Amino acid sequence: MFHSVIGIIGTICKIKINVEGVEDELFNSVQGFHMMNSAQPKQTYSLLKIIVWTLLFQLAWNWGRVIPVMMQGELVGPDDFLRLHQVQNWMAGQGWYDISAARMFPPNGADIHWSRLVDVPIAGLIWLLDIVFDTKTATRLTTVLWPSFLLAAVVVVLTLICDRLLKSYNRLLPMLFAVLCITSIAQFLPGRIDHHNVQILLFSLTILGFVSRETFWGDYLMGFAMVFSISIGLDTAALTLIILAYLGYEWAIGHDENGRGLVKVAVAIIISTIMLFLLNFDPATYLYALDSRCDANSAFYAAALLLLSGAFIVLAMSSRWLNNASVATRLIMRCAAGAAVSISALLVLLMLFPDCANGPYGAVSDEAKARWLTNVGEASSLGEVLKRFPSEWLGTVCYLAVILLAGLYALFQPKYSSAKLIALYVLLLACALGTLWQIRVLRIGIYMSIPFCVIIADISWQFLIKRYANAKPLAYGLQLLVVAALVSVTWTWAGQFIFPKSTTKVENTVVSQKPETNLESFKRNTPSRCFADSDYEYLSSLPVGIVMTDLYSATTVLVHSPHTVISGPYHRNERGILDVLDFFGPDIKISKALADKYKLNYVSFCMNSVERMLQVYPNAQMAARIKKGDLPDWLEEVSPKDSPVKVLKVLR
Repeated sequence: MFHSVIGIIGTICKIKINVEGVEDELFNSVQGFHMMNSAQPKQTYSLLKIIVWTLLFQLAWNWGRVIPVMMQGELVGPDDFLRLHQVQNWMAGQGWYDISAARMFPPNGADIHWSRLVDVPIAGLIWLLDIVFDTKTATRLTTVLWPSFLLAAVVVVLTLICDRLLKSYNRLLPMLFAVLCITSIAQFLPGRIDHHNVQILLFSLTILGFVSRETFWGDYLMGFAMVFSISIGLDTAALTLIILAYLGYEWAIGHDENGRGLVKVAVAIIISTIMLFLLNFDPATYLYALDSRCDANSAFYAAALLLLSGAFIVLAMSSRWLNNASVATRLIMRCAAGAAVSISALLVLLMLFPDCANGPYGAVSDEAKARWLTNVGEASSLGEVLKRFPSEWLGTVCYLAVILLAGLYALFQPKYSSAKLIALYVLLLACALGTLWQIRVLRIGIYMSIPFCVIIADISWQFLIKRYANAKPLAYGLQLLVVAALVSVTWTWAGQFIFPKSTTKVENTVVSQKPETNLESFKRNTPSRCFADSDYEYLSSLPVGIVMTDLYSATTVLVHSPHTVISGPYHRNERGILDVLDFFGPDIKISKALADKYKLNYVSFCMNSVERMLQVYPNAQMAARIKKGDLPDWLEEVSPKDSPVKVLKVLR
């Protein structure tokens, strides 16, 4: 499995590593894998070769994942199953603007806050493959190919970013650091088709536009990518605000003296916002959209983007009156003007949408926040994650500290220092600070560290090849260690080995996916999480009915069976979420009342989820009773004894 990875690292460091069979052929067939020497032009390796190596790496690293996806339809997590369910519903005739899940939260269906836009390429790929394969095979092959194509696209964009920043470097380095980034390992797995990997690509495009502002297209690309990203989710919202603030800062200090860059970004944002708003919302519901949703793309975010664009245009138009001869006076005047228009835009936004002052989860009740949302891993701050996972001190804190310190050193090297690189460093530093608020900021922002990793690797090579000119094998070996130290997965593995598992609490995988820096969920031989279609074979054979299942398995039931479920981990359906928690709680009378309320036909429970659920929700005693077979008289076990998914029939 690791042969291809070792081969890539070895060739970058000019180490001849013997790999087996076909990998030797691949090694010999790709020309230009020479020493990592900054004297080489960056154009040595074509983007086509980089794409091929990326896809080969993806296949080699994830081969163990391809088989269960293709044979069992085993996707990575609940969000991937919901995305597939949403795509299948659309392809079956559900309306473009209707993104509800009819078979969740009966009788009305679940209100899902996702965008339809991500469904388009997935459905298109299924449709194309369906010409050659049967629909099931085409669907499963799509879930393998789609994240691989996205990873290749991200690597290409990161390479282009390095092209803009560096005069010469080894073009394979961005690929190496990208594919071995722990976020990539998590978000581009075969079967990972939710929107987070798309957000990584859009953020990478944003940064490409950011470092290409001297071109005619840079500002336009940046504006479009930011709006498109927010249109499909809020993953990059904090990063977008940081970037926009930095654009205002560049105008204030005179780098964008006449505000032409601000105008171009504003025009791109205005056009993109209007276009994507029309694509996301049914014209018949525009007034409903104005009754704002603060948790996803809505009139609130459209208004925020338009107001910010308006503020940029106002600042640009005022540039001629804010060009004081004194640099200090001009800076003060422009900062004051920027603060004034920003505060004005914020006040207008809050007047239009006062409910959104409490943030995207402001509509979630205190009960739901206390009982459920506080346990959702991706919504946690860095401090909370460190308490749950002490290994994150290495995988997150130490790794970021090393990259930031080494990157700071690189900024003082004349060969590499530039205004673009300084700006990128400021954004990376802001991203690192943003993790104190929410760990998900790091999931995407970490890709800004890759150009610095490339520079540090280049600096170390120049030093080592000069220092050990008469002992080149030693230089190559030390360079291999340097490159390994710059790979984020190295720090994650080290953290997993150093920190005992007993000190690490189980993450709330009942309602959320593990953080990217936790490798437990990516091990080849972990117990079944009940994601395979064979796990639900018996449940699927039963007459169609309403099923009570744990939050983590609900979307899997939607894909692998024709039944209706009560709720998955999606906050707009908090009543359903709380009812699921109450059903599996200690009070049997409440469980029975909920069975009557929803007219349940079955209870389905993944047996491997019991300990996990009890650790997060100690009151989930019904789950423990189901595992022991201590059932109330209104439940009867009907599934085979060896089934990983226990199915109970509700007696009436």
